[in-house]
Amino acid sequence: YLSLSHNHLTRIDSSLFRDLVSLQVLILSHNQFKTITAQSICSGGAVAGAGQYSLRFLALDNNKIEQVQSEAFKNCTKIEDLNLSGNKLVSVPDSLGSLLYLRYIDLGENNITNITHASYQKLRNLNGLRLTDNSITSIDKDSFRHLTSLKIVNLAKNNISNIEVEAFDHNLNLQALRLDSNRLNDANISHLVSNLKNLLWRSEEHTSELQSHHDL
Repeated sequence: YLSLSHNHLTRIDSSLFRDLVSLQVLILSHNQFKTITAQSICSGGAVAGAGQYSLRFLALDNNKIEQVQSEAFKNCTKIEDLNLSGNKLVSVPDSLGSLLYLRYIDLGENNITNITHASYQKLRNLNGLRLTDNSITSIDKDSFRHLTSLKIVNLAKNNISNIEVEAFDHNLNLQALRLDSNRLNDANISHLVSNLKNLLWRSEEHTSELQSHHDL
């Protein structure tokens, strides 16, 4: 476990973690990173080479990240939990598609507008997806089609005004869904509720916070 949060870091030298061969948790929250490259974090030492499969949890939340390069996580493929919330991303990074063991992704509090064909569609083990407080306007039938393990989705505090009828038809394990503070009307909610028979908890408006992983 290593935490370097709440500092003024702008870059990480690729050799920094070279001797930390068993590092599993890396916290880099609340710093000044703008771009994550293949040389930033997942290159060298505990994260690459002999220890490339050690890292399980990576927190990069509350930085100033605008770009995550396509090979940024190529040597961190066993990450299970990734937090990129509170940054300046305008789209879902393509690099997430290589993290096949990911179970939880936090992309909340960014500037993401479109999630159709997002890179996380490849992640068959994904359980939790947090997209609260972005600028998403619609959910189409392909937005979550391939995420068959998905249990928790937080889409609160967006600008969603339309959800296609089949949007969640393939998410048979979905248990919790947050859609509060959007722009949904009666018709949206009517067909949505009828197609979500396995929910244990649902928030549409004026409900308590879901207490689960990352307070999804």
